Amino acid sequence: MSVPVPPELTVVADTIAAERQILEHLLFRLVEARLVLSADETRFIAQATREVEDVVSALRTSERSRSVAVDQLAVRLGVKNEEVTLGYLVANSPEPYATIFRHHREAISDLAVEIEQLTVENRRLATVAARNVSDTLDAIIGSAPVTTYTAVGRTSDRSTVLQTTLDEVL
Repeated sequence: MSVPVPPELTVVADTIAAERQILEHLLFRLVEARLVLSADETRFIAQATREVEDVVSALRTSERSRSVAVDQLAVRLGVKNEEVTLGYLVANSPEPYATIFRHHREAISDLAVEIEQLTVENRRLATVAARNVSDTLDAIIGSAPVTTYTAVGRTSDRSTVLQTTLDEVL
């Protein structure tokens, strides 16, 4: 005779599966953002960032749902909710749940490593992109007012001279 499975265990398993899918989606969006940054496609950086933020928001919502589901399972099992980790679920759940939770734990651990690595790489690429934009702007308008001489010998700051030159060209 098998031990009845509390319905809360199924809810936790389903919630963790959904959260794992969101993590996969986050990884995809981070890869997408890395490609945009690597290609120096600055016009798409805001969109890629917004898409990552949308997935992070969905992840936060999922984390809250998981927390509620774990709290309910902990009450049902008569343990503190802090004890109900994936390790606990692997060790204390009947099959096939123990295997399901073990697979989730391994996959989520791998995803966390990949997400962290991509986040670090994306930050590095974003810093380079921001520096390139700053350098370009400095070349066009200067980083600080610099006094120069106009063609007639009057002093003027460099940005005014450049603006006049750009206006003349346009």
